[in-house]
Amino acid sequence: KLEYRAPMPCGRTLAVAKDSKNPEAAYYVAKLLSDDFSLADVSTPETGLDPFRKSHFNNPAAFSAFGPEKEAKEYLAAIANNLTYGFPDLSLPGTAQYLDILEVYLGKAYTKELSPKEALDATAKEWNSITDSLGKANQIKIYNELLVGWKEVGLIDYKLELELFFIFRGTGGSRSPKKFHVRKRDEYERNIHKCFNGKK
Repeated sequence: KLEYRAPMPCGRTLAVAKDSKNPEAAYYVAKLLSDDFSLADVSTPETGLDPFRKSHFNNPAAFSAFGPEKEAKEYLAAIANNLTYGFPDLSLPGTAQYLDILEVYLGKAYTKELSPKEALDATAKEWNSITDSLGKANQIKIYNELLVGWKEVGLIDYKLELELFFIFRGTGGSRSPKKFHVRKRDEYERNIHKCFNGKK
């Protein structure tokens, strides 16, 4: 089964400070950037900005700089898919090392130097080494705090949270999330603790 998970490393948010001396003018600037000018900003390869409004995805003709309209539609569909299945990027000690290793083995899978399973198994082995070198207990503590924060602000739900947890832990999601799909926070935390200590 193919699982789509696109990292969401950053975002842009505009707001008007409550102490602003010119709140209406500040709001108008935010509106210009996020609405009026936004299609022009995201439909050119010169800015590096991705589409983020529904109106952007409904205007493939505006993306002519990316190629014919057919290719623009494919480009927009791919981004829309990523937004649907996105998750927050890693943000803990060793992130660069984890991602470097992942990219190396994904490249080997793409070029068929390794099978997908071999590439992921090799990635898991090296990720475990990185985790051990940085201190497994501390990495677990930091990552668990990230999961709680992401969940509290609505970036992830329980099912995705557990999938991410299994990936970080090195199991590759082989255990069924349903076993740990609980609603009560205390039950959830007890199950997470059991997982980290190798208990079912």
